[in-house]
Amino acid sequence: FPFIDGPFPKNVRDGSDTLRELQAIEREPDDTRRKISPWILTERGRMMARLPIDPRIARMILEAKKQGCLAEILVIAAALSVQDPRERPAGKEAEADRLQALFQDPASDFVSLLNIWKRCSKNETSARSQNRIRRFCREHFLSWRRIREWRDVHEQLRTILSEHKFLPAKSVEIQKEGGDLYAAIHRSILSGYLGHIALKNE
Repeated sequence: FPFIDGPFPKNVRDGSDTLRELQAIEREPDDTRRKISPWILTERGRMMARLPIDPRIARMILEAKKQGCLAEILVIAAALSVQDPRERPAGKEAEADRLQALFQDPASDFVSLLNIWKRCSKNETSARSQNRIRRFCREHFLSWRRIREWRDVHEQLRTILSEHKFLPAKSVEIQKEGGDLYAAIHRSILSGYLGHIALKNE
């Protein structure tokens, strides 16, 4: 299809660099057999490719299983794949900030997203509870449409992982709490952004 513009070579190189950083691809042992590319998917890369999300976020999910915080990272991964549900309407910024302080974690925006999820997930099975959640969203300046999209992505990810037997069995699932859980969540997140890690010096 000559009428479709190909990607810029720099974009292809950047994409390959990202996938190598995430250990999703590796060099084909015998380059001579591959005419198109010297790269092949690793086992990790094949699992990441099954998830319809940014590869960095997919990498977080794989790490989360090892760290014992898969349930929490699935929520965060879905949140990072949709638009932020928090709203700050013009003229009501201060009120929105005050009401959304209920969810705020002073040290982590990711944990703040988890707090929103937990509050919206209480008693959500019945139609009546759906109305309560809608009201809760209105009262706390949260977009119900984005919350619903967040849930849909979360369910899609859970379904894919379940189909590939990636979800741990309840009997062996690691349950972390407090500081251990906090550290595991952020180690998992950092695994997707290795190139963004820095050490602050004097």
